Amino acid sequence: MAAARHSTLDFKLGAKADGETILKGLQSIFQEQGMTESVHTWQDHGYLATYINKNGSFANLRIYPHGLVLLDLQSYDGDAQGKEVDSLLNKVEERMKELSQDSTERVKRLPPIVRGGAIDRYWPTADGRLVEYDIDKVVYDEDSPYQNIKILHSKQFGNILILSGDVRELCQFDRSPVTLRRTAGAPVLSCGILKGDRLCPFVLGIISFDHVIVLPSQNPHVKSMPIYRFQ
Repeated sequence: MAAARHSTLDFKLGAKADGETILKGLQSIFQEQGMTESVHTWQDHGYLATYINKNGSFANLRIYPHGLVLLDLQSYDGDAQGKEVDSLLNKVEERMKELSQDSTERVKRLPPIVRGGAIDRYWPTADGRLVEYDIDKVVYDEDSPYQNIKILHSKQFGNILILSGDVRELCQFDRSPVTLRRTAGAPVLSCGILKGDRLCPFVLGIISFDHVIVLPSQNPHVKSMPIYRFQ
């Protein structure tokens, strides 16, 4: 399945950004890739340059006057294009260091985000952060009368349980005791942390489970997960 690769490269300069000098200094790098340039300017808000390639990839270079320079590059997630993107980012980083004359306070280059892939590796947390798991296959994906149930395989964590898009702290390689009990007729998932010889439980919350999850012996994908007692 075709997927898009989104790469980013950020520069925080120690002085105000000279937009014209940066655009002129980076222009040849994008021209070498056969990318056409389009520049937008604002008197008090800096520059936005867009570079478009014939193969469909494109880059946005945003230059803020106070010294923040951001490069976003989107391309097809293939081995050949991936190497071209890495090479382009390396050249831009080297050129920016030359242009800034050692006034760069910080350079930040994050791993590329793969969007639209066959396997979704990115999941938001309850407090709005994004987590990437090393998921390599979908083990189970079905809708129950209560929620969507996914079991995804991770090289680091084993099988991961996801209920309606909510990543539960319940993995095949977990070692914390887990208890499923009922409170006022609703199932509650409780986890415990061992402190010495004493189990200190805490409740994750009320969750709707069905037979796929609460009867692990009937499902080969979850039978080794640490659900061990019912009350």
